[in-house]
This record gives sequence, C-alpha cells and structure tokens, in this order.
Amino acid sequence: MTTEPPRTIKKNMEKLYANFPDDKFSYIFNNKQNNQDKNEKMKYKKLLFSLCWFHSVIIERKKFKTLGWNIVYDFNDSDIETSEKILKIYLELATTEKGQNIQWDAVKYLISEVIYGGRVTDEWDRRLLNVYSNEMFNDRVITEKVFKLGDNSLNYLIPDE
Repeated sequence: MTTEPPRTIKKNMEKLYANFPDDKFSYIFNNKQNNQDKNEKMKYKKLLFSLCWFHSVIIERKKFKTLGWNIVYDFNDSDIETSEKILKIYLELATTEKGQNIQWDAVKYLISEVIYGGRVTDEWDRRLLNVYSNEMFNDRVITEKVFKLGDNSLNYLIPDE
C-alpha cells in the first residue's frame, strides 16, 4: 500500500506537523539536562519549520514532472524524520558548548547530500537540492526576527510561534 503526499505545500506542511507528536515537543522543550531557554526553543521551532518547508517544496516539485526534477525520486517521511534528528543533534551540540555556533556545513551536507541527496542521481537535481539547503539551513533562519522563505515579492515567512 502506498500513500500519496498532499497536493499543496500548505497541506504537506500540515501533514508533516501532524506527524510530530506533542510529547516529542514537550521532551525537547522540557529536557532539564540541556537547560534550554526560550531562545533555544524558538531556534528549534524555526529550524523545524524551515525543514518542513524544505521537504514540502521538494515533494511539491514532483508534480511538475521533468520541470520539477529531471528524474523522479522517492522522497518520503523517513527523510524528514532523520533530518529533524540531525537538526536537533546539532542544535543541542551548539547549545551545550558555550559560544559554539551550529555547524551549518555539516547540517547541509548531511541533509542535502546524504539523506535527500543519497537518492539523487542527476547533477542538476543535486545542485538544486543544495541551493534549497543553503537557503533553508543557515544562521539567518534563527537570528533574523522575520526570515523570508522566498524572494522579496512573496510574503512567505517563518512564523514566530
């Protein structure tokens, strides 16, 4: 049996958020060993939204066939689940080591080259995946109060909450 992804970015985002159980968020936000403050919680939320946006755009491109991807790839929910774990690990690592920034090069490599890129065989598709990764996983996502998810003509933003 197969399940088809929802047919719009918004529906895909809703599905992805529905797949993250509430207790997962409470574990992340109430983990006393890490002493995460409100700022760290907000960073995680913004990164998670950015990851969901990244995944939704990638899935949505499939409906455009060869205009979206040169080759059809089977991206699935395990990709985003694994990527979320990677983001969490690197955010926790940066939080526990004072003055340490998130290692964005490692995050981008693992997500766009290993997890998603592991099945991408076309060089142009790989380049596109890396462009999306560079836009979605960087310091601006967590430091800018309002981070735009598209060009200036579009009003797609990472929400505060």
